[in-house]
Amino acid sequence: MENQKVRFFKKGGSLEDWNDMLQGGLLPNHLTWVEAKSHDDVWAYAEATLGKGGVMEYECYDWNGGAQGKACLRVEGWGDAGRGYLVGDHLAASDGYCDWYGKRNLNDGKGLYHLCRDDRKKCKEKLHRGDRRELAHISRWRLVNVLMMAGMEYTKKLAMDAIMRFIDEWTPRVPEPAEPPKAKEQPEAVGDPTGLDRALEKAKEAAKKSGEEEIKEGEGKTESTRTPRGSVGALLEKKAAERREQQRKKLDDRRKASRGRSRSRRRRRGKKKRGKSSSEGRSGSGESRTLESS
Repeated sequence: MENQKVRFFKKGGSLEDWNDMLQGGLLPNHLTWVEAKSHDDVWAYAEATLGKGGVMEYECYDWNGGAQGKACLRVEGWGDAGRGYLVGDHLAASDGYCDWYGKRNLNDGKGLYHLCRDDRKKCKEKLHRGDRRELAHISRWRLVNVLMMAGMEYTKKLAMDAIMRFIDEWTPRVPEPAEPPKAKEQPEAVGDPTGLDRALEKAKEAAKKSGEEEIKEGEGKTESTRTPRGSVGALLEKKAAERREQQRKKLDDRRKASRGRSRSRRRRRGKKKRGKSSSEGRSGSGESRTLESS
């Protein structure tokens, strides 16, 4: 079994998967022998514990009701739970004759198993007239798993075949993808001090309108008065350009005003100089005329 365990691990199997296969999910109380006469209602207990595909080991009896070794069967269901009839396939028996009889007369729908409510010798259950199936009586039984079967000589081969089949058919489980992290809820903005939110909202509303409405809405408007569209970065860039244009106009106005004042001062200075020179010329010419007359 150790070689098979190593082969299983090489395929990527885990120790947990290996143990689950060997134990078959059975509880400790399922692995103990059940005496039919020790239960008030052994059929109800059997219905609660015997599932399809489970393996039951039971004591065999000869035609006189004497013990004749043990046998295992795979449970397939109930033939008539109200009468304690169990349907199953014979797997193996410790007694050679019982093994031959089970494979010949109890498989392929040719046999039924009856869970007796008391000792086999006291059970009077028989099939109806005309029912040609064989009926095997069971009054002492237990459930077994692969690990237990591997420890019994007459079921060891069955256990090893089951282990090899499990390894051959086993494939590693694909882990489920991790759940993507949830987006954090953004806190609600308090107010709109910059006015950008309102401008952006208007831009989004404008983008939803049809092309014709956008053309009509844009007719007769300058580029600076139309509703900006695009991302927040484009909106900010547009507003910055508008502010730079306003500042440039103000600077040009100041320069024009400054040049106007400079020209006005120069004109006043020129008038004063021309006035002074003319007055001096008039006084000089008077003196010369006075000297000439004398």
